[in-house]
Amino acid sequence: PTSTLVTGSMVPVAVTLDENLVRKVAALKVQKHVFLEIGVFPVPVGKTPAGRGKMSKLVILTDGPTQYAFGAEAIETPDDRETDWTPILESVFKKLCEIGFRPETFASTSPLMEAILQGLCNTDFKGSKVFEHASCDSAKAVFREFSSELFGV
Repeated sequence: PTSTLVTGSMVPVAVTLDENLVRKVAALKVQKHVFLEIGVFPVPVGKTPAGRGKMSKLVILTDGPTQYAFGAEAIETPDDRETDWTPILESVFKKLCEIGFRPETFASTSPLMEAILQGLCNTDFKGSKVFEHASCDSAKAVFREFSSELFGV
């Protein structure tokens, strides 16, 4: 597996990716500008052994120009401090394999995700680049709707 450690926040974030998955994404044709929205649900989905709340995130991939959402998946983070982003990246990369292309430009509201993707674009994902801290209204609307349906907030 490919491991990445990203700092820049108070808690370092680790990602361990299956090399075969990275190779599959790297081999995809490059097209479109894709927004990657990661919304953190406001209510814990469980407790850790230490009694802290485990949070879940909604990962949404959206086409930039059309605002079409390619898909959304709720991901429970494996630890309460949210230091392992492996399941989030796996979700994104599996969705890219499903839709059959790799973004020409990734846009994310998360500085940590931006750093992880920037590292991959510099090494494995040649032809893709990262656009800093961007979002789109349709992805925000999808997150609000999910959040409202699931948690009433």
